[in-house]
Amino acid sequence: MAEFETVLGAGETLSDGFSSSPDAAGRSGSLVMKTNQANGRTAFQLFVDNAQLGDPTAAVIRHFQVFAYELGGCAGPIGPCGASQGWEEDEIKFETPKKTKGDDFEFAPKTHDNGELVRLRSDCNCDTPGVKSFKIIIEVEIVPGPTPPANLVFETCIDCDVAT
Repeated sequence: MAEFETVLGAGETLSDGFSSSPDAAGRSGSLVMKTNQANGRTAFQLFVDNAQLGDPTAAVIRHFQVFAYELGGCAGPIGPCGASQGWEEDEIKFETPKKTKGDDFEFAPKTHDNGELVRLRSDCNCDTPGVKSFKIIIEVEIVPGPTPPANLVFETCIDCDVAT
């Protein structure tokens, strides 16, 4: 996809997908993550379903977490490997959303994470002794948000026997 290459730069990318549970307003979504293997930068494409609060105007990634597990399927938690401390409003943003159908919206990538997720994953990954899987959790704020405020939380489990 051209948007990812524009944001990440040329090079081979690895892709992964996430899904979320519904937030307080009933919105849910999916997140596509692509990481440029040459420079370590990661960018995201966001799809929001059931945007009942009216048309969203913006989305921002607020937080990353990575957890290690001693068993496949993200079972047998070892513990957290790292977490971002959060970013300023402008750090990891998406383009203005496009309505795809009904109450569904697509947000193309606008900026990358400057290698933050790769750095967090380096603390526990499939090369770390005892780690058989790891989970990535990403919080995304959608504007306007529900009342009380709640971010969409996306997570995926990566099994080492599949990831290598």
